[in-house]
Amino acid sequence: IMGRKTFESLPRILDGREHIVLTRNKDYTYDHPQVTVVYSVDELLELTRDDREYPVIGGSEIFRILLPYTDRIYLTRIDRNFEADVYFDMIDEETWEVVEEREGILDEKNTLPHVFYTLERK
Repeated sequence: IMGRKTFESLPRILDGREHIVLTRNKDYTYDHPQVTVVYSVDELLELTRDDREYPVIGGSEIFRILLPYTDRIYLTRIDRNFEADVYFDMIDEETWEVVEEREGILDEKNTLPHVFYTLERK
């Protein structure tokens, strides 16, 4: 699940993955068998009404909108400061509990120290 801008920033359709694009733009369409465009949170919730897990990959507005419907967060924290115009700082310790934490492995592809967290709604 992603917003339109995040979808359009992808270099290509990701092989073997379903893409659900949430947008307010009623004129937006995308003709591809792996892409479904929805125009409201209600439509998205109806589409995802099963026991599958649907990763939400952004952008920040989509995170903000869908956080109240989320039971689990997979978060990667990278040990570096980045210049950015948008930040994800919506995790409230009163609401979320870290249930798993593990350090990422550094290699030639992953050169920055990073930690993977799994958080669940309390």
